[in-house]
Amino acid sequence: MNKNIYLVIVLLTSLTAYGKELVDLKPVPLLEFMQDDLIQSYPINILVPTEYKAFEFEADEPGKYYWMRPKDAIKAIKSDELPTKKGFMYGKITMNVDYDANKDLFIGVEDAETQKHMETYFDEFSMQRALVNGYPVLLIKMMHKEVEKPTYLMYIATKISTNVLVITYIPPKYSVKKGDYVWGKQLALFKQSKTQASEH
Repeated sequence: MNKNIYLVIVLLTSLTAYGKELVDLKPVPLLEFMQDDLIQSYPINILVPTEYKAFEFEADEPGKYYWMRPKDAIKAIKSDELPTKKGFMYGKITMNVDYDANKDLFIGVEDAETQKHMETYFDEFSMQRALVNGYPVLLIKMMHKEVEKPTYLMYIATKISTNVLVITYIPPKYSVKKGDYVWGKQLALFKQSKTQASEH
Protein backbone atom coordinates (compact mmCIF):
# COMPACT_ATOMS: atom_id res chain seq x y z
CA MET A 1 0.00 0.00 0.00
CA ASN A 2 1.22 3.51 -0.78
CA LYS A 3 2.75 4.94 2.40
CA ASN A 4 0.93 8.25 2.10
CA ILE A 5 -2.43 6.52 1.70
CA TYR A 6 -1.62 4.27 4.66
CA LEU A 7 -0.85 7.25 6.89
CA VAL A 8 -4.08 9.01 5.93
CA ILE A 9 -6.09 5.86 6.72
CA VAL A 10 -4.37 5.46 10.09
CA LEU A 11 -4.87 9.10 11.02
CA LEU A 12 -8.49 9.24 9.93
CA THR A 13 -9.21 5.97 11.73
CA SER A 14 -7.80 7.37 14.96
CA LEU A 15 -9.91 10.48 14.62
CA THR A 16 -13.08 8.45 14.13
CA ALA A 17 -12.39 5.75 16.69
CA TYR A 18 -11.18 7.75 19.64
CA GLY A 19 -13.11 10.99 19.41
CA LYS A 20 -12.31 14.50 20.51
CA GLU A 21 -11.82 13.62 24.16
CA LEU A 22 -8.67 11.51 23.64
CA VAL A 23 -6.37 14.56 23.80
CA ASP A 24 -7.63 18.10 24.41
CA LEU A 25 -5.74 20.43 22.09
CA LYS A 26 -5.25 24.16 21.63
CA PRO A 27 -3.88 26.01 18.58
CA VAL A 28 -0.62 27.86 19.19
CA PRO A 29 0.84 30.21 16.54
CA LEU A 30 4.22 28.96 15.34
CA LEU A 31 6.00 32.11 16.54
CA GLU A 32 4.55 31.63 20.02
CA PHE A 33 5.43 27.93 19.97
CA MET A 34 9.04 28.91 19.28
CA GLN A 35 8.83 31.45 22.11
CA ASP A 36 9.24 34.42 19.74
CA ASP A 37 12.69 33.21 18.67
CA LEU A 38 11.98 33.61 14.95
CA ILE A 39 12.68 36.65 12.80
CA GLN A 40 9.11 36.68 11.48
CA SER A 41 5.67 35.26 12.20
CA TYR A 42 4.14 32.45 10.14
CA PRO A 43 0.46 31.75 9.33
CA ILE A 44 0.76 28.28 10.83
CA ASN A 45 -0.79 26.98 14.05
CA ILE A 46 0.62 24.06 16.01
CA LEU A 47 -1.87 21.97 17.97
CA VAL A 48 -0.62 21.48 21.52
CA PRO A 49 -2.23 19.56 24.42
CA THR A 50 -4.12 22.12 26.51
CA GLU A 51 -2.19 21.19 29.66
CA TYR A 52 1.15 22.06 28.06
CA LYS A 53 2.99 25.32 28.71
CA ALA A 54 6.15 26.70 27.13
CA PHE A 55 9.53 26.03 28.71
CA GLU A 56 13.18 26.50 27.84
CA PHE A 57 15.82 24.58 29.76
CA GLU A 58 19.07 26.45 30.32
CA ALA A 59 21.03 23.20 30.41
CA ASP A 60 19.77 22.19 26.96
CA GLU A 61 20.98 23.44 23.59
CA PRO A 62 20.07 27.05 22.73
CA GLY A 63 17.08 27.52 20.44
CA LYS A 64 15.28 24.36 21.56
CA TYR A 65 11.85 25.17 22.97
CA TYR A 66 9.71 22.72 24.93
CA TRP A 67 6.01 22.40 25.70
CA MET A 68 4.86 20.16 28.55
CA ARG A 69 2.83 20.16 31.73
CA PRO A 70 4.25 22.66 34.28
CA LYS A 71 4.68 20.02 37.00
CA ASP A 72 6.49 17.77 34.54
CA ALA A 73 8.83 20.63 33.66
CA ILE A 74 9.71 21.07 37.34
CA LYS A 75 10.48 17.35 37.62
CA ALA A 76 12.50 17.45 34.40
CA ILE A 77 14.65 20.28 35.74
CA LYS A 78 15.31 18.39 38.98
CA SER A 79 15.91 14.97 37.42
CA ASP A 80 17.45 16.08 34.11
CA GLU A 81 15.09 13.62 32.40
CA LEU A 82 12.29 14.45 29.97
CA PRO A 83 8.74 13.36 30.93
CA THR A 84 8.10 10.52 28.50
CA LYS A 85 5.32 9.14 30.73
CA LYS A 86 3.26 12.31 30.32
CA GLY A 87 4.55 13.40 26.92
CA PHE A 88 6.06 16.61 25.58
CA MET A 89 6.75 18.60 22.43
CA TYR A 90 9.66 20.73 21.30
CA GLY A 91 10.72 22.79 18.33
CA LYS A 92 14.02 23.96 16.88
CA ILE A 93 15.79 24.85 13.64
CA THR A 94 17.15 21.55 12.36
CA MET A 95 20.68 21.19 11.04
CA ASN A 96 19.92 17.79 9.49
CA VAL A 97 17.26 18.75 6.94
CA ASP A 98 17.18 21.49 4.28
CA TYR A 99 14.37 22.53 1.97
CA ASP A 100 15.16 22.80 -1.75
CA ALA A 101 12.54 25.16 -3.18
CA ASN A 102 13.48 24.39 -6.80
CA LYS A 103 12.90 20.67 -6.30
CA ASP A 104 10.18 21.11 -3.66
CA LEU A 105 12.06 18.58 -1.55
CA PHE A 106 13.03 18.25 2.09
CA ILE A 107 16.63 17.12 1.66
CA GLY A 108 17.62 14.71 4.40
CA VAL A 109 14.15 13.16 4.59
CA GLU A 110 12.51 12.88 1.17
CA ASP A 111 15.56 12.20 -1.00
CA ALA A 112 15.99 8.64 -2.30
CA GLU A 113 19.09 7.82 -0.25
CA THR A 114 17.48 8.85 3.02
CA GLN A 115 14.25 7.03 2.15
CA LYS A 116 16.17 3.80 1.60
CA HIS A 117 17.90 4.19 4.96
CA MET A 118 14.61 4.91 6.74
CA GLU A 119 12.92 1.83 5.28
CA THR A 120 15.80 -0.30 6.55
CA TYR A 121 16.09 1.29 9.98
CA PHE A 122 12.43 1.77 10.90
CA ASP A 123 9.63 -0.77 11.12
CA GLU A 124 7.18 2.00 10.31
CA PHE A 125 8.00 5.22 8.48
CA SER A 126 5.16 7.19 6.94
CA MET A 127 4.96 10.73 5.57
CA GLN A 128 2.32 13.24 4.56
CA ARG A 129 3.01 16.51 2.77
CA ALA A 130 1.03 19.73 3.12
CA LEU A 131 1.22 23.26 1.80
CA VAL A 132 -0.05 25.51 4.58
CA ASN A 133 -0.73 29.09 3.51
CA GLY A 134 2.15 28.78 1.08
CA TYR A 135 4.61 27.05 3.43
CA PRO A 136 5.66 23.44 2.71
CA VAL A 137 5.17 21.12 5.67
CA LEU A 138 6.03 17.45 6.09
CA LEU A 139 4.38 15.28 8.76
CA ILE A 140 6.16 12.06 9.75
CA LYS A 141 5.43 9.11 11.98
CA MET A 142 8.23 6.63 12.61
CA MET A 143 8.80 3.58 14.78
CA HIS A 144 12.16 1.84 15.27
CA LYS A 145 12.24 -1.89 14.51
CA GLU A 146 13.75 -2.85 17.86
CA VAL A 147 11.96 -0.34 20.10
CA GLU A 148 8.21 0.12 19.70
CA LYS A 149 8.22 3.78 20.66
CA PRO A 150 6.73 6.11 18.03
CA THR A 151 8.09 9.55 17.27
CA TYR A 152 6.10 12.22 15.44
CA LEU A 153 7.91 14.90 13.47
CA MET A 154 6.77 17.98 11.60
CA TYR A 155 9.19 19.74 9.23
CA ILE A 156 8.30 23.29 8.19
CA ALA A 157 10.14 25.16 5.43
CA THR A 158 10.70 28.74 6.60
CA LYS A 159 11.38 30.11 3.09
CA ILE A 160 14.48 31.76 4.56
CA SER A 161 17.38 30.26 2.63
CA THR A 162 17.02 26.48 3.06
CA ASN A 163 16.17 26.66 6.78
CA VAL A 164 13.71 24.16 8.22
CA LEU A 165 11.96 24.06 11.58
CA VAL A 166 11.26 20.70 13.16
CA ILE A 167 8.52 20.09 15.71
CA THR A 168 8.79 16.82 17.65
CA TYR A 169 5.96 15.20 19.60
CA ILE A 170 6.54 12.38 22.08
CA PRO A 171 3.07 11.18 23.19
CA PRO A 172 2.42 10.09 26.80
CA LYS A 173 3.94 6.65 27.42
CA TYR A 174 4.70 6.56 23.69
CA SER A 175 1.00 5.97 23.03
CA VAL A 176 0.41 5.30 19.33
CA LYS A 177 -3.31 6.06 19.77
CA LYS A 178 -2.65 9.50 21.21
CA GLY A 179 0.18 10.24 18.80
CA ASP A 180 -1.92 9.32 15.77
CA TYR A 181 -4.79 11.35 17.16
CA VAL A 182 -2.74 14.53 17.64
CA TRP A 183 -1.02 14.29 14.25
CA GLY A 184 -4.36 13.46 12.63
CA LYS A 185 -5.92 16.57 14.12
CA GLN A 186 -2.92 18.59 12.95
CA LEU A 187 -3.35 17.28 9.42
CA ALA A 188 -7.06 18.09 9.54
CA LEU A 189 -6.23 21.64 10.63
CA PHE A 190 -3.83 22.01 7.72
CA LYS A 191 -6.55 20.87 5.34
CA GLN A 192 -8.61 23.85 6.49
CA SER A 193 -5.86 26.29 5.48
CA LYS A 194 -5.85 28.18 2.19
CA THR A 195 -3.61 25.57 0.57
CA GLN A 196 -4.51 22.08 1.66
CA ALA A 197 -2.63 18.95 2.58
CA SER A 198 -1.80 16.62 -0.28
CA GLU A 199 0.03 13.42 -1.05
CA HIS A 200 3.67 13.62 -2.05
